[in-house]
Amino acid sequence: MYNPRVINYNDTAYFAGAAISENSRFLYISSYRYIYQYDLEAEDTEGSKVLVAEYDGFESPANFGTRFF
Repeated sequence: MYNPRVINYNDTAYFAGAAISENSRFLYISSYRYIYQYDLEAEDTEGSKVLVAEYDGFESPANFGTRFF
């Protein structure tokens, strides 16, 4: 990483994860219920935050939630 930046991430996540897209443009942050996307080429990286997924309550098997973290 040659251009470090600070992104204020505010979520009540029990667990979280991070991944960078294959072309290095997007950062994905996952939490207990949400996945967010940040554009690393944007002037305002923090302002480029987009909610791309939200846990919908699906459970399989019953009582075993499939969270994102």
